[in-house]
Amino acid sequence: MIKITGPMMILFLTAVFLFFAATNVQVGWVYLVDALLWSVVVMAFVLPFVQLRRLQIKRHFPAAPYAGQPLQVDIELSHTRRWPLAFVNLEDLPPQPWRGGPVEIVPEKGFVLSLSRGESYRYSYHFVPQTDGVYVFPGLRAGSFGPLGLIGLYWKQKNASAVVVRPLPPAQVMKLMSDEQQVALMHARQRSHFSEDISHFREYQPGDNKRSIHWKNTAKRQKLIVAEAREEPFQQALLLVDVCQDQDQAVFHQLARQAERVCHALLENQMELSCFAQTADQAVWQSLGLPTPERSLQNVRHWDKASYWLATLEPDAPEQLEEALSRQGISAGEQLVVLVSARPSPDLLRRLCTGRAAEGLTPMIVFSGPDVQLPADLIPLISLRPLA
Repeated sequence: MIKITGPMMILFLTAVFLFFAATNVQVGWVYLVDALLWSVVVMAFVLPFVQLRRLQIKRHFPAAPYAGQPLQVDIELSHTRRWPLAFVNLEDLPPQPWRGGPVEIVPEKGFVLSLSRGESYRYSYHFVPQTDGVYVFPGLRAGSFGPLGLIGLYWKQKNASAVVVRPLPPAQVMKLMSDEQQVALMHARQRSHFSEDISHFREYQPGDNKRSIHWKNTAKRQKLIVAEAREEPFQQALLLVDVCQDQDQAVFHQLARQAERVCHALLENQMELSCFAQTADQAVWQSLGLPTPERSLQNVRHWDKASYWLATLEPDAPEQLEEALSRQGISAGEQLVVLVSARPSPDLLRRLCTGRAAEGLTPMIVFSGPDVQLPADLIPLISLRPLA
């Protein structure tokens, strides 16, 4: 079945016009053949341009990426148009880390020799992200030489996407708490091995081991239940990270690194961790094609649960940290509080120190910039430390 299309109409009308333009009938047939040949040449120039504007390209990430490990990127080209694709080059543009930093990534290229309607072409390449965070892929560059290979046209495809690269646990555990706190935590963990101290049950989580919890096999329910002892106040910690959008990108990069080291140190001490930051800007994350991350986590005991929260920390919040704490009604209580902020306000520090005693086992730890000065009444309650 022959279907009349736009290119066929252009070819036919061009031939007819040149035929009637000829003064001699015999010479007109020569013009007709010549018009047909030139129409094919013109279509060889036009088809690549039309095809490049209608490509359907998707980018896939088969596995959860981690910093320092190879990340696989799959590029898939689907062809649903009538005219076949031929001699098409595909080149992914280098991804850019949202937090900034040097990028030494040269994506591999793909080449499509021929692709008919309904077929798809797929190729993969790998690169190693040096740091964690959000990596933004700006798009792809596609080049086509057409069915005759006469001309090369290149067109940038607006196929933006992003991927969240999770951090790996730091190689060394930083010393966060005093020796007195370490001893108190050790005694509390030892008491949790006695059955009379069990206070509640929960489901199994990856990373649980026999040395720190009680096991109860429930074969009938086909799941594993963990029995835990009551947590003392100094066995719980609250990690606060300031992600206000008016911060310098280089300073926030230090904040993110410091938050990772603090979170790792708390989890290595087997503490029950609560993580909080300001609510993320939904419009920004939707523009990247990513779900809006949850900035408030509870009952964090393992690195896998905290790694995604740490990787999605970006300076994108329009409100201050003090306003977010007041709006959501979060209080420090008697648990250990660790604040990571470049410029914490005195009002925020006083709010977090409310009801806290200087002689207790849970002092407040603040990591901030070098120009931060504590009020005189808060010096006994806060351990001020510089960003590493």
